[in-house]
Amino acid sequence: MVARICWRCSVRSEMKGLERTSRWERITDDGELLPTPFPLTHGWVFTAPFTCTHCGAVNIGHTFIGKDSHLDPYDAMTRGRVEIKWLPKVSSAPSFGDTPSEIAAPAREAYTAWDHDAYRASILMARAVLEAICKNHGITKGNLLAKIDAMKEADHITKALKDAAHAVRILANDMAHGDFVKTEPTEQQAKAALGIMRQFIEQLYEQPAQNARLMGEEEASSEA
Repeated sequence: MVARICWRCSVRSEMKGLERTSRWERITDDGELLPTPFPLTHGWVFTAPFTCTHCGAVNIGHTFIGKDSHLDPYDAMTRGRVEIKWLPKVSSAPSFGDTPSEIAAPAREAYTAWDHDAYRASILMARAVLEAICKNHGITKGNLLAKIDAMKEADHITKALKDAAHAVRILANDMAHGDFVKTEPTEQQAKAALGIMRQFIEQLYEQPAQNARLMGEEEASSEA
């Protein structure tokens, strides 16, 4: 059996194959079940359902097997002899447990968009979260450029983080105004935008909350 992080229980567990199957199935005249692959130029894509041994959820695995390969598709997948890509994808979003829900929820959506290769949506959500953070800190006047500068002037963020936020703003600016033809964002650009958004959240919400808990524990232990 192969292992993955289950999309439902978020636990890395063994995946047990349900049956010999592929993207489509057909029955021959003599009643045998034959796996029918999805053909590509240099091979085939095989797909099979698996169950999580921890929670029982169905996870779909698919893999590419070249024309020169003599592997049995189902055997290769269940024994982990080929690279398997899984559906549904497991979210890469952090929990942001110390962040206000009106910030954390859209931030997680930005990660969800990136997980599904929706890079424009991911960058636009990251930009929107940055502006929401500015407003959450009482900075509501002007456009996003002015808000980011005001965050630095109020000592909420460092100069480096201010410059990074402007990079996200510039990257998303055309798309935010409906000029999608001008911008074709890449996976790496979207990943960088998410990283900057996460720095904002960690510096302004997560780290202060963690520090407060740590100081509270130290004070409680000193009084004991």
